[in-house]
Amino acid sequence: MKTDMRITKTKLDLKNALISLLEKNTFDKITVLMICDKAMVHRVTFYAHYKDKFDLSHDIVNDIIEKVMAKSSVSNGDFSDFQKVFGYCMNLIENAIGECFANKNILCAISSQENSILSFLINTMIEKSLIELGGQIAKIRPLKYNIDFICSFICGGYCKVVLDWLFNDKGVSKEQFVKSLQAVLANSFNSNILFDN
Repeated sequence: MKTDMRITKTKLDLKNALISLLEKNTFDKITVLMICDKAMVHRVTFYAHYKDKFDLSHDIVNDIIEKVMAKSSVSNGDFSDFQKVFGYCMNLIENAIGECFANKNILCAISSQENSILSFLINTMIEKSLIELGGQIAKIRPLKYNIDFICSFICGGYCKVVLDWLFNDKGVSKEQFVKSLQAVLANSFNSNILFDN
């Protein structure tokens, strides 16, 4: 079914209004009325699309997730050997961190009020793809543990590290940060921690 362009435009206007308001206001101070005034949309129209400002913020986060998932689609990959699977994982990390970095101000503004949003974003971007890869990885190299357990464990650690990097400027560039995360993953993949052989 084709999406109505008016609905698409209205939702985009509301998202842009919230993003714009976050430049000068904290998330908790922004009201639905402020968003509607900025977007030049009636409140009834807002509530036709979103329950509240949190629902709108989740839609912004979902847009970011969709960008990463589109760039990192498992269905387009060639996973015939371990190096290709490993390369995919490295690319996924780079794409996820890149999107978090590109949207850092928005994510931090939303997450300062509700930190679980950013945790959800990072976990969703990485964990979903890693679980999809689980079957491919197991065909190439037998895993010691259940793939869901491994992915949750890896993603929990990565999520904490990414949150710390985004919220606490420690003078580490995006490139250095990505390289460090990739090195940790490389060491995990090359050790006997995850694999039987």
